[in-house]
Amino acid sequence: MSAMYKWSTEELISFLKSKDLRLDDEDFQVLREKKIDGVIFPNLTEERLIEYGLKRGPAMMISMEVQKLPNHLSLSHGKINYFRLFPPSQWSLLDFSNWVSSCWPSTAEDTRKTNQFFFNTLYILRDDPAVSTEVLDVVTNLLTQKKKVSIDNFSSLISIH
Repeated sequence: MSAMYKWSTEELISFLKSKDLRLDDEDFQVLREKKIDGVIFPNLTEERLIEYGLKRGPAMMISMEVQKLPNHLSLSHGKINYFRLFPPSQWSLLDFSNWVSSCWPSTAEDTRKTNQFFFNTLYILRDDPAVSTEVLDVVTNLLTQKKKVSIDNFSSLISIH
């Protein structure tokens, strides 16, 4: 994992200032307000930056900087990068869902698919003999929580009827 992913918003702003992109305090304030940090930066697009309130010129400059990053920093590899970017001790369905929605626009159907992707990935990790004990412990705990939630939801449905 690149050190860039550990950058705070202020560290990212320092990096952008060093690139002399002709950005001003107003542009940096947008990055602060949207809490753009090293995890989010490689996934920014010109369109997303404009949605966040940047003018087209600064958005293009930042987007061009993102495009210069090595491919392994880009989210073009998809949602599986969550499991590479964040330590297993931080994994959770809520965190995963928030991360995905910050990177890609989503709908209710996408949310269902996102949840399904998260748990399918956990099942794959659980069954992989090469997975470390640390990862296996986290995966087992998350899958146990899923089963408990499913059983509790099922029980509440039965008691209603």
